[in-house]
Amino acid sequence: MVRAFGIAAVLALTLGTAAADDDVGSGAPPPAPQAPATTLEAMQARLDALEKTVAEQATAIAEAQVASEAAAATPAPEPTFDVHGFIDMGAQKAYTNAPEGFPSTAGTFVLGNVNLYFTFHPADHWSALAEVRFTNEPNGTAFDPANGIGDDTMRWGSTVLERAYIQYDRSRELGIRVGEFLTPFGIWNVDHGSPTVIPIVRPESITQELFPAHQLGVDVYGEIPGLIPDRWTVGYHAYVSNGRTPGSVDLTDDKMLGGRLSASTTRPYRMAFGVSAMYGTYTDHGSPEVAYAEVGYAADASLDAGAWRLRGELTVRDIDYATGKHLQLHAGEFAPNNRSLDTYLLAAYRVPQTRFEPFAYAEAYRVPDDAGDLQLQASVGITTFFTPSIQLKLQALHARFFDSAHFALSNAQESETFLGAKLVMGL
Repeated sequence: MVRAFGIAAVLALTLGTAAADDDVGSGAPPPAPQAPATTLEAMQARLDALEKTVAEQATAIAEAQVASEAAAATPAPEPTFDVHGFIDMGAQKAYTNAPEGFPSTAGTFVLGNVNLYFTFHPADHWSALAEVRFTNEPNGTAFDPANGIGDDTMRWGSTVLERAYIQYDRSRELGIRVGEFLTPFGIWNVDHGSPTVIPIVRPESITQELFPAHQLGVDVYGEIPGLIPDRWTVGYHAYVSNGRTPGSVDLTDDKMLGGRLSASTTRPYRMAFGVSAMYGTYTDHGSPEVAYAEVGYAADASLDAGAWRLRGELTVRDIDYATGKHLQLHAGEFAPNNRSLDTYLLAAYRVPQTRFEPFAYAEAYRVPDDAGDLQLQASVGITTFFTPSIQLKLQALHARFFDSAHFALSNAQESETFLGAKLVMGL
């Protein structure tokens, strides 16, 4: 087809030349004759160039058509759903001269945490997460009519919703989550999974909730690399939430405000430093009515250097009760305005070319208490790694209560010793 177009072009050119010769006046000298061979070579060259151009255009059109068909045939990314989590169980025993504060001081097997994470990604940038803990508490008994003749019984437990939120990640620098999330403060509260934390026993800042463990509200967060020199990454959280509430809804228009700033790097070692703060109010219209304002602030540091892992946190909470709305401790006795403070230091060392990581832990917790306003703890333990996600943790902890005004044992001279073992598995 291309060659036919070329021949037609040659004929048209020849006819045009002949017509031009007929129009020449009789007084004008005729043009110099051109060698037939030269004319044919020039036309052949033009024809070859035309054929090459047409072939290139045809190839480009074909490639574009193939690419368009491939793009149309590529399906949109499918939504993804993932389930993972962790589980731990073991045995423990407590020794204390104040057993009334313990559900049991006998040696007992315990079911620790059975936590599952349900993660769903329906579209780019969008995700949802729900973390659910299954527990055999409150260990009730109920009829099980679905088995037997209807008079069978079963032991029922419960579920604990650790967090559930919808999240939009615009970029690494900006994301937003709406729902119930873990309060972003310190190290332990966010890294709360059994395979991630080092000891068995949690620090008092977590068990006593100097910051709320969970928040129901909106959290804006992100990471900004290179904001400060030497390969440091700055992370941030800013949230507004219901804060502490006696139920599932807020009873006032006041909201808790809080946030966290952190700086982390991997050079020369993996390390991170953070500060956190929060302000909120609490109201319970029960009898007697309780209302207070609280301020919390915290600092934390972590360092992984070779076989060493170091962790430390400082957490402070100030409570200021409204007049006549103090928390009642005992008949005629009410909690004063107070400050709670907890700090700990944890060091772990992975013995080279072994499965073993011994650790040591020290903690000081200060809060007004009948047993003494200062509690000091010391603990040692060891973790055996069968795999990175399957571990056996052993820990021994001793705690004593002091009167900090004289730094002497409190009048109650309360003491506690805890022995525990847990088998941990990441799912």
